[in-house]
Amino acid sequence: SFSHFNGERVLCIAASMIEGEAVTRVGENIMACLESIQRDLPIGLNIETMFFQPQYVDKSIGDFIVNLGQAFFFVVLVMFLFAGIRLALIVGILVPSTVLMAFAFMPSVGVELEMMSIAALIIALGLLVDNAVVVSEQILVRLNAGGDRMASVVDACKDLLVPLLAASCTTIAAFSPIALAGGGSSEFTFSLFAVVSLALISSWLLSLTIIPLACFYFLKPLKRDTFIGRQLSRCYDPYERLLRRTLKLRWGYPILILVLTLVSGMAFKLVPSIFFPPNERGQFVINFELPLGTD
Repeated sequence: SFSHFNGERVLCIAASMIEGEAVTRVGENIMACLESIQRDLPIGLNIETMFFQPQYVDKSIGDFIVNLGQAFFFVVLVMFLFAGIRLALIVGILVPSTVLMAFAFMPSVGVELEMMSIAALIIALGLLVDNAVVVSEQILVRLNAGGDRMASVVDACKDLLVPLLAASCTTIAAFSPIALAGGGSSEFTFSLFAVVSLALISSWLLSLTIIPLACFYFLKPLKRDTFIGRQLSRCYDPYERLLRRTLKLRWGYPILILVLTLVSGMAFKLVPSIFFPPNERGQFVINFELPLGTD
């Protein structure tokens, strides 16, 4: 189609990718082809790129890799400060393992690695470590209480099998309206629901298989006479006193929680809500409506 670009009349050609191709590889091939064509064009004719989708996909993949590294670093750091280096590394391995497992199952549900699925993985990074933390800490508590290593691992997994599955399914259900809404928006955002669901289910499976296995071979009871143990005691003792006082307030504490919930609900109305966030790309669209018959 004919259009205007930088004040000049131009011929616009748009290329769309067939299903199953990789957008970055297609983009590289197109740019190589355009460079070859440009060399054979007569003087005065040039090829300019108005919009190049692969560069945004590359940026999204780069952002995801950075977020993945940050998630691994902060998970290991926080767990190291509160539970020691062994538990920190055990929980930390769940982050890349879950992402790789989600990658493996994405083709089975018809989801490819694109901008929406990458965004879903970034969202899931903050959710998938919960199962591993709960399982590993439950095993550590049993070991600290003097329990047998095999019995501690098996009993912890038995006790947490259904609760963790229910918690994961609850989170998945929160994303289900995106997939069940119907229409064009549902088709566009289905990968968000699918990838988050795959990541959470993968996290649940690995938390009850790989994490217990790693805890059985590498986790040791946490000694209170170490530096970390002493720091944890300083945190646990005030928390225990606060918990005991709270449990004695049979009516006061539920009323406080109810008031905070109501206040949070009213404050939520002050948060702006939009279906899609503002576009951060360096472009904008202006629509001109001219009278009928305008040349």
